[in-house]
Amino acid sequence: MPRAASTAYRAHRIPTGQFRAIAAGRGTAADIQELVRTERSRRLVLLRTLLERVPAVPAAFGPLPDATAVWSALIRTERSSRGAVDGLLMHPQFGTWLAYGLRRLADPPAPRGGKPPLWVDLGYIHAALAVAAAEAGVPLRTAVPVRAGTVMLPRLGLAVLPAAEAWGSAAVEVGGGRIAITGGGPRVEIDQDGVACCDGGAWWWPLRRLTAQSTGLRISLLLDDIDPYRDLGAPVLPERLPTGTVEAWQRLLDEAWAILVGDDPEYAAALATGLRSLVPLPASPDFLTRSASSGDSFGALLVGQPPSGTEFAALLVHEFQHTKLGAYYHLLELFDDPGEQRFYAPWRDDPRPLSGLLQGVYAFLGVTGYWHQRRQDAAEDAALADFEFALWRRRTWRALRDLRADAGLTALGRRFAAHLADRMRPWWQEVVPAEVARLAGAVALDHRTGWRLRHQRPDPDEAATLVRRWTRAQPAAADLTLTSPLYPAPARWPVGRAWLARLAATDPAAFADLTGRPAGALPPQVCAADLLLATGHYAEAAGQYARLLDDTADPDLRASRWAGLLQAMAGADPPTRTLLRRPELAAAVHAALPAAQPPELVAWLSRR
Repeated sequence: MPRAASTAYRAHRIPTGQFRAIAAGRGTAADIQELVRTERSRRLVLLRTLLERVPAVPAAFGPLPDATAVWSALIRTERSSRGAVDGLLMHPQFGTWLAYGLRRLADPPAPRGGKPPLWVDLGYIHAALAVAAAEAGVPLRTAVPVRAGTVMLPRLGLAVLPAAEAWGSAAVEVGGGRIAITGGGPRVEIDQDGVACCDGGAWWWPLRRLTAQSTGLRISLLLDDIDPYRDLGAPVLPERLPTGTVEAWQRLLDEAWAILVGDDPEYAAALATGLRSLVPLPASPDFLTRSASSGDSFGALLVGQPPSGTEFAALLVHEFQHTKLGAYYHLLELFDDPGEQRFYAPWRDDPRPLSGLLQGVYAFLGVTGYWHQRRQDAAEDAALADFEFALWRRRTWRALRDLRADAGLTALGRRFAAHLADRMRPWWQEVVPAEVARLAGAVALDHRTGWRLRHQRPDPDEAATLVRRWTRAQPAAADLTLTSPLYPAPARWPVGRAWLARLAATDPAAFADLTGRPAGALPPQVCAADLLLATGHYAEAAGQYARLLDDTADPDLRASRWAGLLQAMAGADPPTRTLLRRPELAAAVHAALPAAQPPELVAWLSRR
């Protein structure tokens, strides 16, 4: 493989001021641009690694040009325009492809179950290189993979070749400011900006873009619904969004961008520097808006359509925080941890490793800061900002305490976490309305209780002793200070009670309307017992949860109903609140004593 001219390589260095700013959840546009440069270096190393491994794998590039040809074309393109190669390397979906391609090279068995040949996946580099060559004005003849009858040109769009085979190749010619694709159907020709030429428009889906501007600051995001590497795992098929949905996303971005620029222009400028691509996710079946990102796809966020620009802005902040810390993970050793799932994270239904806990704390530090600022600036969203600030301040601080106490942090990681704490500490001086604080506390408690019920179980000998004491009518004398062993397992549970608390805090009129509805008219994620608990009818709620337990076999749903029962009992009979420290005791003992009435068992376990 040809090599570039000898170069004096410069190590990336992180100035102390930048480290302090990033660790506190901040960072200027210049700081983020430096992270972009470090990610470019990483991706170039990964690309070189991939191309050097290809020759050792038979037919890795199949009918496409070999690794030497790819590397030569890349060098020619960079000599003509480094910016064109930067655009190739720093496209978020290119980063996802690099990670996936290296995984496939490490395990390249024969395709099965609809999986494409290896060369169809690895050939993404040929299509990306064609786009870069067109931008640089470098003539190129190459071949690119056809996937399910389509050819993706990264950053530009998707050519649909209706007569093509499921897996195949197409000829691409770059020259004169145009890219022409020929293979298995009509010739598709576009210019270097992705605009179809001649009659190719019927077979060309351009990659659409969202842009917004406010007081001189601009953000531009690709709205990616077609690239096979837009997801975080294996390649996916295109799912073209209707025009109306694209317009809705544009309105949301306009609203969110005006908020971010108005509240914090420095942070907004940094965010616009770091985020490049938005991948829309399907609507969630519950009340939550999903979002995700990955260290492999620096600059991309995956997100479901949120209900408002205010909440979209919070999601942008959330995923931008992940983007920054993901880049730092590639540069710094902040922790030394085997990856064991052992931490409670208040924003997740499953236990997290130390790396995941730090990622979550960092993301929700940004979210808490966003809502903190919204409280100052948003009269129309004041109730929402109060509730979200109170909730995420509580949750993030708790997780940060656990993080800082763990021996898995390196010395640099402890410095990083100390800056996080310094940023958060003054927020505890902020006063929120008492009822809002109570509702936020209820949501936090409900999640923590449900998490313990799903992932922690008392020692079998301890549970057996309690069962014997019950059958002998002896006092329980349960030790509520013990720590139950952890049993990580996949889990996801209803969020109806959290939704009710949020509604009560942010829209009291809508909440009051809900309380007057019959059980059959409630939203699917809410049951009558949840509404009784939310309105303070604790004894009635406890009775209903107990009856629901008798009719519920699903373990996740049982855990949710146990959590509701224990909170209702805590309201109806305050001494039972102590059992919320170890709610798993009640579920474990009741499993061995199914005839026992859950409220009586809870009262007995709580009695000192």
